[in-house]
Amino acid sequence: MQTWREGAGIREPLAVYGLELFAQHPITGIGPGLFGQYYMRDVREGWSWRGKPLPKVGMPWVHSMPVEVLCELGIIGALLVLVGGWLGTGVW
Repeated sequence: MQTWREGAGIREPLAVYGLELFAQHPITGIGPGLFGQYYMRDVREGWSWRGKPLPKVGMPWVHSMPVEVLCELGIIGALLVLVGGWLGTGVW
């Protein structure tokens, strides 16, 4: 209930920020491992979510694997991850 009332703390703006990057680069994403560079750029530019600015610390990842895959790899990368996972199960 506390999360419902107060949100997910620092992870909420990080996830929203990652989804915004995905929305800006939906097909191929921003590139693997580049979240931290985009993060620091937008910290300097004052990006915020619901009045909460991003913390002014280095943040190399989104803290949500699905959002990170979409953000950094886009739809193409997400599909490749799903297919790779499916092939890795041996169910095919």
